[in-house]
Amino acid sequence: MEMTYESFVETLRSELLEATGYDEEMICYKQETEYPPTSGDRLLLKRQRNEEIMEVCALYVQDLFREYQNGWSMEAIVREIVERLDAIARSECFQRSRNLEDYDKIKEDLFIRLLNIEKNQVELEDCIYRTIGDIALVLYARMGELNGSSASIKIKRHMLEKWEQEPKQVFEEALLNTYFISPPRIYCWEKLIFDPDYAGENFMNLLCDYKLKKDVLGKYDNPDEWSCGNFSARCGRADRAADGGRILYGVYQHS
Repeated sequence: MEMTYESFVETLRSELLEATGYDEEMICYKQETEYPPTSGDRLLLKRQRNEEIMEVCALYVQDLFREYQNGWSMEAIVREIVERLDAIARSECFQRSRNLEDYDKIKEDLFIRLLNIEKNQVELEDCIYRTIGDIALVLYARMGELNGSSASIKIKRHMLEKWEQEPKQVFEEALLNTYFISPPRIYCWEKLIFDPDYAGENFMNLLCDYKLKKDVLGKYDNPDEWSCGNFSARCGRADRAADGGRILYGVYQHS
């Protein structure tokens, strides 16, 4: 007899407790409407690294239930989850998260990401950031690649205190890292349309010296190439958003 959604969630949780050996309180069910709201119900598998850092894997339960309805057995679902957890434990993201407590090991992975202050008030609580108008320049750390996507984490104030570093120095180093991680680029609209491999031009190369020219202000010697100065400036981020897979991995910091 096919299980209902509620029975499926309860059975899945019980099977995972047995398969992983996790303590009862380390696997919990969260509905999408519970605070903070999420895109779908989740089973949260938590592992306490130390007093300040907890590793969390979130399972998209509704996706798994649809697979179950389509003929995937509970045994197969649990087996895949355990295999994925093992793969995560061997991943670059997991290994790099162990460096969060050591500033010398993590400093080259620090960078700045822009967030709207009004829309991210809860996310910014206890974070390290500066403000420009309604934009927050938030301190992050790269966690490497996971399932083809770039992972990162916000740095909390208690982590900065543990590093025993001057906040100004940490922020300035992160700003410099950001330039090399995602250098600002200038794009010509015509080239974007007709050349799929076009990657724009790095117009702020810190490794070179430039003389200030009128060209920089939008007056070009060849107006046909630059469409009389029409250009877009954007950041060359290469990371991709997670595509809603069955497992979402994160490292949570708490004081």
